[in-house]
Amino acid sequence: MKPIKNHLFNNFKTLSPNEIPYLIKKCIYQGFTSPDDLKLYSEKAYQYIDEFSLSHTTSLLHSFSIPIYRNFQLFTTLTNRIRNQLKLESPSLEYSVKIINSCGRLHYSDSELFPILLEVVKANIESIKTKNLVSILHSLTKLRFLDVELLSNLSLVAVKGLDEISDVALANLSIATSKIYTFENTGNTQLLENGRKLISQLLPEIKSRSRVSSPLDNLRHVIALSNMKHLITSGFDLKECLDQLFKFINCSVLYYEHLILLLECMNTLDYTNDHFVLDNLVPSLLNKRTERNATAELDLRLLRCMAAMGNLSRSGEFLLDQVLENLSKRIWRHSKLIKHTFNLVNAMEADPMPFLRGLEEYLEKSNRELDTEAITEVKSSIQRSKENWNNLESLMEN
Repeated sequence: MKPIKNHLFNNFKTLSPNEIPYLIKKCIYQGFTSPDDLKLYSEKAYQYIDEFSLSHTTSLLHSFSIPIYRNFQLFTTLTNRIRNQLKLESPSLEYSVKIINSCGRLHYSDSELFPILLEVVKANIESIKTKNLVSILHSLTKLRFLDVELLSNLSLVAVKGLDEISDVALANLSIATSKIYTFENTGNTQLLENGRKLISQLLPEIKSRSRVSSPLDNLRHVIALSNMKHLITSGFDLKECLDQLFKFINCSVLYYEHLILLLECMNTLDYTNDHFVLDNLVPSLLNKRTERNATAELDLRLLRCMAAMGNLSRSGEFLLDQVLENLSKRIWRHSKLIKHTFNLVNAMEADPMPFLRGLEEYLEKSNRELDTEAITEVKSSIQRSKENWNNLESLMEN
């Protein structure tokens, strides 16, 4: 690979400005994307920016989005150049889609450029390939684009071509639409109607592809469905789809944070699957749990889920003990979480002693004040305890 890299990089010395974008693209696609490599490419982009055409700047923006290069000064320079060029020539549909999707991958948005590009998209919406519509939707929702009406129109056209898109694209569409048809947005009658129409077509497609989709994409579908539960009118259809998805979610290949998110989605969906939780999810949580990822925030989320689980297996009880022990030691670094932790400890009727001792020590050292709701929860824990906590009560009052 080194001779290839040396040959390509030597070309930077001899090529004309018009050939630089193509060379940068070739280098990036060859995998030469170390920080030093990307710095060289950006220097060349700055050097010749005033000589690049619309095609060149569009290509450069796309190339830098492949390794997801974090250089917002460069992106601003490129999009400024694109805006100036659009004063002289109208963007094609191909360029408009490419620029939007590049910005989506880079998590970079230009409030002056996007309206110009989206006018092109609106004018050609029926002729855009479904995979490109999905990419546009995925990019715009990642960038928190606010024109919900346009996003809804794009989604309704995209859903007509579900058989044309890949499994990954289907998961992208699923996630994107869940950000469009939120509970808040569907207070609008037309959006609610559009959302129900879309989910009625999306649900059977998700179900039919669960066997061939990756565990991560199936997880993304579960996340999307939990966000769109208010649109689903048939509980039977939802359960059938979820049963199928969970057959093909292999927890061993998911991250620890993914597993907690999956459990949260199950609670949101009111979906129970004891076999999956006890035999697959809980053992994977125990296996992937480390000192680094067992943070107070994640453990509080996990505890909230476990509070809703009812009867636990032996491994579930072991996990619960770990979570409670960890929270009793770490929660004091996050004063805003104290109230929620005591609330769950009380709801689960867990032993309050470690938390009361920890709180007493925390208040003695920090001289912090608790809010009224937190004090109420702590007092409930004190009432359940068999020990005297006069000192703690005094610290809370003072």
